[in-house]
Formats: sequence, C-alpha cells, structure tokens
Amino acid sequence: MSKEMRGMVMMLLVLSVSFMFFVGCAKPPTQEMGSAEKALTEAKAKEADLYAADLFKKAEDALKKAKDYVAQKSYKEAKAAAEEAAQTAGQALAAIEGNKAKMKQEATQMIEEAEKSLAEIKALTAAAIKKKLPINREELQGMIGKAEVDLVGVKNTLQEQKIRPAYDQVKAILAQLKGKIGEIATQLGLPAPGAAAAPGAAPAVPAAPAAKK
Repeated sequence: MSKEMRGMVMMLLVLSVSFMFFVGCAKPPTQEMGSAEKALTEAKAKEADLYAADLFKKAEDALKKAKDYVAQKSYKEAKAAAEEAAQTAGQALAAIEGNKAKMKQEATQMIEEAEKSLAEIKALTAAAIKKKLPINREELQGMIGKAEVDLVGVKNTLQEQKIRPAYDQVKAILAQLKGKIGEIATQLGLPAPGAAAAPGAAPAVPAAPAAKK
C-alpha cells in the first residue's frame, strides 16, 4: 500500500471516529428538560400561574420550545430553551408572595371603592326618584342587593387567602357599579364619573337624604 493510500485510510479512520464521537455527544438534554419540568410543576403548585402569570407563561413557552427543538433533534437549542424555562419558572416562584400581597391590597381598596359606589348609586337613585325620572327601581334594588351580598362573599374569600378569585370578582363588581353610576348620572344631567367638573359646578353626587326616624 502506498504512502498516499495509507494517508487517505488514516484520514478516513480519523473522520469516522470524530463523526461517531459527535453523534455520541449529540443527544437530548434529558437532565435540563427534567429540571425545567420540575421547576414548572413546583411553580404551579405554589399558584405561580395565578400570581406571576406572565413569568409562568414565559416559562411554559420556553419548555414547549425546548420540546419542539428535541423533536427536530436540535439538542443545543433545546438545552438552552430548557435552561431558560427552569430559570424563568424560578423567577415566577420568587415573585409569588410579593404579587399576592400587592393583589390583596388592591382587592381591599376595590372593596372600599365598591362600597362607596353603592352609597353613590343609592344617592343618585333617590335623586332620580325625586325628579320622577324614568328609572327601573326594581332592577336597581335587585342590583344593589346582589352587589352587597357579593361583596360579603368577596370579603370572605379574601379572608380565606383566595386572593386571585376575590380580586377578579370585586373588579367585576366595581366595573358594573361604575357603569350604573354613569347611566343614572347621565339621566340626571350630571357629569359622568371621572369627568372633570367645570369650575363652580355642583357636586356630581347629591347628598343622600336623611333617614327618617
């Protein structure tokens, strides 16, 4: 065998060994994928999907991307995506308590605002009745009664530390009350809630009539 032939054989052997080594190293990032799955499971168990929703969704998307890369045999990209998923899930987990505290505070403020809105609706309703405006008294009384009961339920839910459900419910109640205030105020010819009052204008909400003894 000539030197040239021996050199070519040696080169082929080296290339074959290198290729086999590369193939042996190119395998799915099983450990990283497992760590990402575990991190997401732990974060969801602590309700990160409720109190750190953006970060949790980002972590879920990164894990899905990692799985897609594995299916495409793009293992380097899969490893990076899995590591990103685990890191982001950890950030979501760390953000839960702070976000819960903030959400609880906001829910408490909305409860107070809703109670003030109820008083405002009652005052506006009394004024509309006094002016003999065409309002549906039964509908209003039903809405007011339901809102009062629902607010009691929200407070109980909040005390049970079910903060996200309480937050979502009181937010919906407040939006409904604000909308009704706007309707009645319009009928009375008063500025809509949040509108800037003109200088010297009368208050948007008339004083509630004194209770009869």
